[in-house]
Amino acid sequence: MSGYRALTRLFVKSYPILAEGFEIETDMTLHALDKRFRIVEVPINYRDRPAGSFSKLNTLRDGARVLSTISNILRYYRPLAFFGGAAFLFAALGLIAGMPVIAEFLRERYISHVPLAILATGLEIMAIVFAAIGLILDSIMHQDKRNFERELLRCTEKSL
Repeated sequence: MSGYRALTRLFVKSYPILAEGFEIETDMTLHALDKRFRIVEVPINYRDRPAGSFSKLNTLRDGARVLSTISNILRYYRPLAFFGGAAFLFAALGLIAGMPVIAEFLRERYISHVPLAILATGLEIMAIVFAAIGLILDSIMHQDKRNFERELLRCTEKSL
């Protein structure tokens, strides 16, 4: 995350600036990777911070921002992984909450832990909803990539 960035006119025209601060470098790189722009790395000489100077970084605040950025990256660029992970988590929690209820029903043919049964059912329904959201957003993202590629081809053909 150090160094300069040289951007083509086409990249600048296609990049929606939605990030700010530390996140912009990561977002620009992900946009370039996602949209299959060419990336060239040029080695640079790196020097340590001058003696006596201090970093303005805050471990907790900036760490939280990094975790938030990672979460948003997954949500925007890999919605199936993001929402699929949430679906898996809710499904596992639903199974854990439902195990005593199922065991009790098999043993006594009666459920006395109704609130726990409702909780387990709600968690499993949430898992299904998250999985459906992930599939829908993944399909939309796939179609958006196709449309972007077509538009990019049209723009490059016009400039030739």
